[in-house]
This record gives sequence, structure tokens and C-alpha cells, in this order.
Amino acid sequence: MTVDTIERLKALVDEVRDTPVLIVSAWEYTNRMNNKIMFAAFTVWCHCDILESPAVRRPKLIYRSGKFRGKYEYLNNQS
Repeated sequence: MTVDTIERLKALVDEVRDTPVLIVSAWEYTNRMNNKIMFAAFTVWCHCDILESPAVRRPKLIYRSGKFRGKYEYLNNQS
């Protein structure tokens, strides 16, 4: 799943937190086609292909094991 803001990603993570859909990783990246920052979420049923995607530039892992990382750690304290 791809979303265009960190707020939408956070809402998505919260929405599926206790469901079988469970997001296992999320990434921030620059979209090569429009040069915009985007966010991609991968569930337990979805292969993470972000490192192979030709449309992705500078991917950064920002969510793993139920926690946001790096500059997005502050989102762990918000419900």
C-alpha cells in the first residue's frame, strides 16, 4: 500500500494494528516519477519489493516490529 503522508500511514497502522492484516514494515521513499516523498506499507501477506522497484529512490525503513523508527519515533507515543 502506498500513501502520500505520514499521517495517513500512521492512521493505516493504527487501523490494522490488532487484525490479521498486520503491517510488518513501512518505508519512506522518493518517487522517481514525481519527485515526491511517499510512504509504502507492507503486510504479512505482501512481499516487500521496495528495494527492487524502479520507481523508488532513497528508501528508508521507518516502521518495523510494531514501532516507528528514526525521525518518526514520536508517532509511537500517539494513539
